[in-house]
Parts: sequence; structure tokens; C-alpha cells
Amino acid sequence: MSKLRFDGYYYHLKKNIIKNVSYNYILRFFEKNNKVIGVTFSPQKDDIIVGFGDFFPSGNWFNEIYKNNGNFNISGDQISFKCGEVLYNGTIINQDKLKLFSHSNINGHEETKEYKFISFDALNDIKTSEN
Repeated sequence: MSKLRFDGYYYHLKKNIIKNVSYNYILRFFEKNNKVIGVTFSPQKDDIIVGFGDFFPSGNWFNEIYKNNGNFNISGDQISFKCGEVLYNGTIINQDKLKLFSHSNINGHEETKEYKFISFDALNDIKTSEN
């Protein structure tokens, strides 16, 4: 049994109250070749309230060939990888939760975030129920 899940996204949603903007940190792992891709984005659209489904990538652009990618390594319950210019090291708490420290080689920013898992099936159910 794999320590990671490959049928969805690991995510951390963060609200910046001062700027009234949400930032979404999304990771997707692929079992083949131990590939990982990552993206940070804000789904806010001119202060329109968006549903939970809008906090995740839609369409087929967020796939294995996405430019911000790398390869992950697992040793015991520890995981490490690099996506673009961001280094990640952390712990696999269970298949549905990761605790990751990140360091940006671009601006030196560092922080630790907890990532939760959502499956594509659950996300599809949410998007369908919001319409």
C-alpha cells in the first residue's frame, strides 16, 4: 500500500484577511516516475464569492507535463521534493495528510503548512452539487 494517494490533490487553502485574497497551494503526485507537480493560485474573481470547487485546478492543464514539477522521494514517513524553485521536506502523517516545510529559492520565503487530500471523485461531487 502506497503512503501517498494519487487519485486527487493535496491542498492547503490560506486566506489573507488584510488583502481579502485566498491563496491555494495544490500538489498532485503521480505514481509513475515519482513525479510531483505544484501550483499556487488565487481563485478570487473581482470579489465574487466562489464555491469550494473553484479552489482547485479545472481542465486538463494540471497534469504530468506541467512546468512546475519534480520528483519526490520517500524514506519511512519522510518525503522530500522540489517543484520549480521551491524545496519541500516533511512528514506523511497518513494517506490524507502531509505536513511540509517549504523554502523558496526565489525569495527565501519559508513556512510549514499542513496539506489535506481531496479525491477527484469528491471534488467532482462538490462541483456538481454547486451547479
